[in-house]
Amino acid sequence: DAPDQKQLTQIMTHKAEHLNSRFRVTFAMILQLRRGGNGFKIEDVLGRSFLENGRAMRRPSVRRDLARRVEELDQIPLVQCIFGEPLMEEYAPWETEARVVGVQMHEQ
Repeated sequence: DAPDQKQLTQIMTHKAEHLNSRFRVTFAMILQLRRGGNGFKIEDVLGRSFLENGRAMRRPSVRRDLARRVEELDQIPLVQCIFGEPLMEEYAPWETEARVVGVQMHEQ
């Protein structure tokens, strides 16, 4: 059955549904690939899945963005505590301990 004009218009003009891959590699699939000797590797099978294909297509831009962000992060100057002592690294565990003690006090 071909869709009628109204259904066809809806298909063409409405927002597409998000697709989720249900592809899962099972132990039996891995064994079959190992036994088959057909030259397939598990990476080949995964590379053909819908989800992995999308990730592979985005990988170059993600790596480029990551490199740019790392450069930006390296250019941010170190923050020096204006109060001096104690150092932030020493203060953080004390603050965490104080929160735990505060919660314990309110529970009693």
